[in-house]
Amino acid sequence: MYRFFERIGLAVILMGLLFVSVVSVDAMMSGGGGMGGGGTVGGGGMTGVPLKNSGGMGMMAGTDGSPVIGQDGTAYLITFNPSAPAGTDPTSRSFRSRLVAITTAGTETSINLRGILSAPVVDGTTLFGTASLPDFANYTLTGNHGTNPESEQSVLYILALPMTDSSIPQAVALDGRFASAPVLANSHIYVVTTDFGRAMMQGNSSFQRMFDGYNFNPSGVAKSYMYILNLDGTLISKTVIQ
Repeated sequence: MYRFFERIGLAVILMGLLFVSVVSVDAMMSGGGGMGGGGTVGGGGMTGVPLKNSGGMGMMAGTDGSPVIGQDGTAYLITFNPSAPAGTDPTSRSFRSRLVAITTAGTETSINLRGILSAPVVDGTTLFGTASLPDFANYTLTGNHGTNPESEQSVLYILALPMTDSSIPQAVALDGRFASAPVLANSHIYVVTTDFGRAMMQGNSSFQRMFDGYNFNPSGVAKSYMYILNLDGTLISKTVIQ
């Protein structure tokens, strides 16, 4: 009988430890320095840079919170905050983003843009990035490489450096509401876009908390696109991904 109760006591202790572990992991991922609140920017890491707000850092909750460094040593990073009720139709009002530049002397400059900004890419004195669910009023629009209405487009933006607090990026519109971070290779810019939010935003817990139950493809006709562009934003090719 004693061993019976001893075994029950051990089982209760083990269950308690498991519960504490699950709660701790959930807290890390949803608000304490994981992928969501106080999370990270870019491509999929779980370690993060804690912020003073409930937002995260950049697109796809990754690049392990690492800043992007320009040739003069200036660090660039993205922070963002959700700004709409969960489950509502995603629009340019759903997220607020901030592009931050910090020099080696510790001087901080930033600009605020609506939508979800990707991790930036710096090439010489030019910064490239994308914005999902953008507000086109935030940019000087120099071209439209799509046929979708504005509410179903993202942007590739181009920003001359050094950045000031009043900088306005140039941008070109792309079909697909959600855009990958740009990739620079062979003097070209490569961007993948999609109409389907979860396809692009996996790992971003702030996005998932807002839109986990949202049906992005009720008509069954969501598309994805591969864009290849010149460094000035002019189009080389656009391919519908089957």
